[in-house]
Amino acid sequence: MSYLSTRDFLDDKDFVDRWQYTLRTGELDLSWMQAATEPVRCTPQNERRGLTFRDLDVPGYGFSAMPEVARANRSFAPRGAEIPPGCPDLQAEVNRKSEVWAYNIEGYYEEAMSRQWNATTDVPWAELAKVELPDDIAKAYAQLLTFLTEVEMIATDVPAKWMGHLNADFFEVKNFISTQVMDEARHAEVFRKRALTTGWGLMRASPQNELNLMAQIPDMFHTQKEYCFRAMEQDAFPRFLRSKAFGNLTPVSALVRLVVGLIVLWIGLAVGFSLIFLDVQPKSKRFFVSAFSLLCSDSY
Repeated sequence: MSYLSTRDFLDDKDFVDRWQYTLRTGELDLSWMQAATEPVRCTPQNERRGLTFRDLDVPGYGFSAMPEVARANRSFAPRGAEIPPGCPDLQAEVNRKSEVWAYNIEGYYEEAMSRQWNATTDVPWAELAKVELPDDIAKAYAQLLTFLTEVEMIATDVPAKWMGHLNADFFEVKNFISTQVMDEARHAEVFRKRALTTGWGLMRASPQNELNLMAQIPDMFHTQKEYCFRAMEQDAFPRFLRSKAFGNLTPVSALVRLVVGLIVLWIGLAVGFSLIFLDVQPKSKRFFVSAFSLLCSDSY
């Protein structure tokens, strides 16, 4: 397993010095052995069923005693582990248990895992290869498999994108979502393999079908739209105001505009009320004169 670090440790002098000192002296930091966690030894309640998440629901580690809002853990640390200073804040968006938890979610995960199947060996590919289809039907079948592969890839992406939004304490929920992702990925695998064994391969992707599928996922590009909106709100729009709108105003011109606007507004109101008191006909003339005066005052 590997991960992408935000720094090059070989360029970190403190890290290199500590590493070289440890190699020379053999003095290891064993403070991790004093972790402030509860020692437990969970055992299966049913030997035939095996060790399940429900068997791990014990004080300090279980899900039953989880608070409604996960406040203590904001990092990758698994629920129940000691969280030392320096762990990064992942800024998880979903921290409320009632928003994601479902009754028996741990059981759903165990059931999903027990019903996994292997698309490589469980499908009789050799038997399917013996079936010969007419060319027109085989092409139509390959086109259908192309469409189904598109659908399943989107069905894989949708649940997967929620993984990073959930607090790490919702371990069982994340695991269950991962089974759904794997299930949809397996569907995409089967449809692709079947398409490539028909003798025609994949056919033409459908832009209209993909647009229709994307329309059902309104928040697919939510992060990108949010970024563009924030950039416009915090950078582009203020610069536009400074260069265009505010750049045309000086203290003197602003005062002149205010005075002229108030005078025009007073004239407009005076004319409008005069027309009303004189009962000028038709009445529409009163409205147009008053509206024109208000528009002139607003332009200043």
